[in-house]
Amino acid sequence: MRRSCNYQSFYEFMIFRTNFVQKIVADNKGVTYPENLNAVVTGDQSVKTKASFNELVNSIVIGFLLVLIVLMFFMGVTNAFFVALSVPLSMFVAFVFLPGADLIVGTHVTLNFMVLFALLFGLGIIVDDAIVVIENTHRIFVDGKGTIPVNTAAKRAAGEVFVPVLAGTLTTLAPFFPLLFWPGIIGRFMVYLPTMLIFTLAASLLVAFIMNPVFAVDFMNHPEGVKEKKSAIFKKPVFWIVIGLGILLDVLGATFMGNLLIFFMILVVLNRYVIDDAIHSFQNRVLPAIMNRYETLIRWSLKGWRPVHLLLGTVGLLILAIAIFGISVSSGRVGIAFFPKGDPNQIYVY
Repeated sequence: MRRSCNYQSFYEFMIFRTNFVQKIVADNKGVTYPENLNAVVTGDQSVKTKASFNELVNSIVIGFLLVLIVLMFFMGVTNAFFVALSVPLSMFVAFVFLPGADLIVGTHVTLNFMVLFALLFGLGIIVDDAIVVIENTHRIFVDGKGTIPVNTAAKRAAGEVFVPVLAGTLTTLAPFFPLLFWPGIIGRFMVYLPTMLIFTLAASLLVAFIMNPVFAVDFMNHPEGVKEKKSAIFKKPVFWIVIGLGILLDVLGATFMGNLLIFFMILVVLNRYVIDDAIHSFQNRVLPAIMNRYETLIRWSLKGWRPVHLLLGTVGLLILAIAIFGISVSSGRVGIAFFPKGDPNQIYVY
C-alpha cells in the first residue's frame, strides 16, 4: 500500500489558510486597527494556485469544444455530437468507479491537478473508440439506403469493430501500467496520471459500445432527408427556452452553465448559417481531394521495387535519427533533465 501523497492537501490547506487570514483582516478592520489603515496580505500563493486550477479546467472545456468542432467537419453535426458526448460520459463513468482508484493510489483520490491533467491528456484519446463505432454505424446505415434498420446497423457495426477497438484501447493503456509502480516520491505524485487514464479509457470503451449505439438508434437519420429552413430555428420554443435558461443562470451566479447553454445556442445558429455549408464544402471538395492524393501516393508507392526501397529508407532514417540524437547528447548540445527547470513565482528579500 502506498503512503498518502500530501501535495493536494497542501494546496487545499494553503487556499483555506489564505481565505482565513483575509477574513480575519476584514473582521478586524475598524475594530482592532483603524478603518483607514490599508492592510495588505503578502506572499499569497493561493492566487497562483487558483489561477492554475481554473486555467486547467478551462483548457478541458475548450479542448472538448475544439474536439466537437473538428469532428463536425469529418462526421457531420449529428454524428459529431454523438462522439463528443463520449467525453463527458466517459469522465462521469470513470468518476463512478473512482473509489476503486483509492486502492491503487493508496489514498482518497480527489480532483487535484494531476487528475485534471490526466483528463485533459486523455481528451483526444477518449473519442477514438466512439469515432470508430459511430462512423461504422453511419456507413452501414447509409449504404443500406433504407433497407437496413438503424438498430441492425448499430449492432452490426459494433460487432465488426469490437476486437480491433478493444485491442487498440489495451495497447494505448499498456504503456501506462508500469507507471503505477513508479517508486519514490515522484511515483506517489505521478500515480494519479496513469490511474485516471486507465479508468477513463476503460470507461470510454463502455460508452462507445453501449451508450453510443443507443444514441445512434434513437437519433441517427438518413442525410438525404428534407431540410427545414435556416430561420426555422428561431421559431422553435426550445431554442428560446434554453437561451432564457442560460440568461437566468447568469443572473443567479451560475455563469459557467449559463454561458455554456448560450454558447451552444450560438453554435446552433452558426451551424445553420455558416458551419453546415462549410462542412458540406469540406466533405464534398476538400476531403475527396485529400483522399485522391493519398490514393495516388499509395499507388505510386506500391509499384515495382518501391515498397522495398521505402522500407529500407525508413530503416535507414531510423538509424540516422538515433545516431544524430546520440551525437547531440554526447556533445552536450541536447541536455537530459529529469524535470525541466523553471523560475520561481516569487522571491523574498530581507
